[in-house]
Parts: sequence; structure tokens; C-alpha cells
Amino acid sequence: GDLTVDTNTLYVDSTNNNVGLGTSSPNSYTGFTVLTLNNATNGAEIDFEKNGTVQGSIFTPASADDFTITAAHASGDLIFQAGGYTERMRIGSGGRIGIGESNPDGLVHLTGDTNSNGAELFLQVNNNNTTDNLGAIHFGNNADSTLSKILSGTSGANNSSYLTFSTSNAGSQAERMRIDSSGQVGIGEASPSSYYSKDLVVKCGSSEGGITIRSNATTDTNYLMFADGTSGTARYRGYLGFTHNSPENMQVVTYGYIRFYTGDPTGERMRIDSSGRVFIGNANNDVNPASTGNAANKGVTFGGASDPYLSIGRTGNAAIVAGRIDSDGEIILLYGDGTI
Repeated sequence: GDLTVDTNTLYVDSTNNNVGLGTSSPNSYTGFTVLTLNNATNGAEIDFEKNGTVQGSIFTPASADDFTITAAHASGDLIFQAGGYTERMRIGSGGRIGIGESNPDGLVHLTGDTNSNGAELFLQVNNNNTTDNLGAIHFGNNADSTLSKILSGTSGANNSSYLTFSTSNAGSQAERMRIDSSGQVGIGEASPSSYYSKDLVVKCGSSEGGITIRSNATTDTNYLMFADGTSGTARYRGYLGFTHNSPENMQVVTYGYIRFYTGDPTGERMRIDSSGRVFIGNANNDVNPASTGNAANKGVTFGGASDPYLSIGRTGNAAIVAGRIDSDGEIILLYGDGTI
């Protein structure tokens, strides 16, 4: 039969195999043996002792609807084990949490398992909406808990995502950078895909905004490289360089030729070819427009260092116009064998 000790101090329900401490009506759940602890005033507590000293407790605080598990010693950790008494998580005495880590270095420290991915943290929203926020990490302080933010979301499809980075200025948070679903990056621009060249779009925030390449030393040379491979000269088929050492100089380098356009992007105005020859307004890049007699070849050509010359072709008016602003001095000097 049932067992009752001091009314509610101990009660054994022999029918359902449940036990009550502080109650004569222990909880009952089909298929389970239940131990119910009850105290109407101060809650209930289970203490775990070693040699007469409490090591830990499980209790319900009297002042709140909480449930508490505690390691009683000031230097004691709370350890969670699973999978054959293997430690899986630890809350250190200083409040640091280690998951897969028994000696956490930060407030939360994750140590990965043996797979190739290392430690992984998943943030997952419980839906499959085509446009939604997937999750965010916030950074803040006592004045504002969300000064900075990293957020991921979907836009237009539930299998395409973007990533944004936000910071605050004087308490006002705004998006500063975005990586869209195609991997295109916008800095100060939320829609990099709207632009013609869209892999990296930088929106300037002021009249003197822009991009700066800062040298590490006053003797360095820094580059903006254009490559089509990862070895040899394929790593730098063309580049802009600046040498900070005296004399400071800018380099514009290509293995082919350099073209200059103004007004119309399809209208070439000047070209420097791989031999160093300069063609100005010379649509066909003729090496000697003065001698062809073809109006289509009008323009100016300067020969390169190995064969310096000047050739000018023009239709309708004089090919060479020279004049002085004042009345003194020669207008044109022609030399042959080093003499005038």
C-alpha cells in the first residue's frame, strides 16, 4: 500500500510508483517514476554533499519563478557531460562558458570537433521566407546594446542570401558594407549590382571621399595590379604603381598599349603603343600620317625612343601653326647634324 510519513513530509504512491516530498499528491506521468519536491513558502532544494560539505544544489528560489543549478564552491565549475561521461560544456566559476572546451579564454569559447570545418556556430531562422532576416550578431555596451551589427538575410529567394555590416555614429546605426548573393561588395552602397562594374562599389560619403592606398614606409612602392593568372607575368599584366622614395614617381605599366578616351567612351583620343610611340587624334594609329595622303589618317604621331620623330597629318588647314606671343626670339629652329 501507500506510505505516509508525517502527513506531507514523505508520501509514496504505490499505485503509480511515485514519491512526494512535502506533498501527498506527487506528480504522475504515464511510463515515468516521478519524485516531486514541494514547499509552498520557500521552494524546494536538493543538496549534493561530499564529506558533509555542499558541493552543489538544485533548487527553486523563493523570490522568483526560476530554477537554479549551482556549483556551491567559489572556485567550482558547472560541468555538463554526455555520450558516456564525456564533458561537452562547462560554465566556469568566473561565468565563462566553454563548449567543447574545459578552459574557456572568453565569455563564450567554442572548440570544434575533429571534422575539417573546425568550430561552427549556426544561426537559423525557423521559416523559409524569400525575404527575411536570418540572424544577427550585435555588439554594444551599457549605453547601447547594439552599436554595431553583422546581419544576414534573404532577398527574393529563400536560397540566396546577403551579409551586411553596420556601425553607429553618435548613437545612429547605419549599414556601412554589404556583400550580396553574387559576392559583389558595396561599401556605403546597398545595391552594388546596379552598377556597370559591380564587384566592388565604393560610395563616397563626402566631397573628399574616395579610396586611399597607404604606404607602410616612405621608401615603399605600392601597386594596383591587373592580373589574368597566378604565376609569372600573368600576375601583373598591367598596373598602376607609385614609388614614395625620392624622387617620387607614378608608374602606368602594361605589356600591350595604353589608350586614352574623352567625351565618348568609344572615342580614342591618344594611344601609347608597346614601342613607346604616341598617337594623338590618329584614329588608325598610322605611324606616319603626314605621308599617307589619306584624310582618315589625320593626327599626330611621336616616334618612340629608338626612332624619335614627329609626323602630323591634317586636312583643310595648315598642319603646323607656330607663333610667338611677344616679338622677341625664334619661332622654329631646325637642326641638322647638331647645327642650325
